[in-house]
Amino acid sequence: MPLIFGAGCIGDIGSRVARLGSRATVITGRGAMRRAGVIDRVVSSLSNAGVESDTFENVPPEPTLDAVDAATS
Repeated sequence: MPLIFGAGCIGDIGSRVARLGSRATVITGRGAMRRAGVIDRVVSSLSNAGVESDTFENVPPEPTLDAVDAATS
């Protein structure tokens, strides 16, 4: 899948992900995206497209293998 960026692309994420499956995990850092409202917009777009999602928001700035393991368990 290509890298998508630009104005309005968050609203499009649900329909793009729905083509790949019906479940998604949103993985992000410890707070900036939540404070900016990005996580809520992504989860809403996924939900509107019928995609169930989980959110893992505890990724440190320089992720370790332990952080990756925590996100996938």
